[in-house]
Amino acid sequence: MFSYLKHLAKHSLNYSIAQILTKALGFLLIPLYTRFLLPSDYGIVSTLAAITGILGVFYEMGQLGSWQRFYYDYRHDQKELKEYLGTIIIFIFVSVLAYTIILNLLGDGFFKIFTKEVPFKPYIQIALWTVFFGLFIGFWQRLFQIRQKSMIFGMISIGQFLASTLLMIFFVVYLREGALGMVKAAFFAALLFFIIAIFGLRKEIIFKVNILKL
Repeated sequence: MFSYLKHLAKHSLNYSIAQILTKALGFLLIPLYTRFLLPSDYGIVSTLAAITGILGVFYEMGQLGSWQRFYYDYRHDQKELKEYLGTIIIFIFVSVLAYTIILNLLGDGFFKIFTKEVPFKPYIQIALWTVFFGLFIGFWQRLFQIRQKSMIFGMISIGQFLASTLLMIFFVVYLREGALGMVKAAFFAALLFFIIAIFGLRKEIIFKVNILKL
């Protein structure tokens, strides 16, 4: 019982440290935001956060939950496990890439139904690709969570936050791009960690789609 509690406390501490650090650093950045961002910039960023949050749920299609649930069914057979993980990653990549391209081409009229204040180009277009890249970071991180590697999980979270923050300072403070700078910072941070995630996942999957597993 004691070893179990010790194990639980260690991982809870690692997750908590990552959460506290990112939230604390975000709080310290508030004076920076209030100096270089206009109220209209906040409105644009908040609207985009809502759009990307909703799209992320639809794009994922519950596969992140199944990724964790069925991992344990296949964990004793590495070939089966890699085939399952590969099936999910390829399916998500192809389907979400198609959705993102379609929305980039035809989304101007669609998004005007919901928001007329935020221009589709370039704000929403960039945000769409940010969601696409961000999905795969979530799958990569979830693997570390499943395998109880909370330290690596936390380091990824902190690293992504720091990358986004440094890019935000560059675009917003140095280039004075306002809301567009915030959007660009999130995009490039997601792109960077997407590349790292794909590199990290390459040995975890087999490039094959099994319809039954899907």
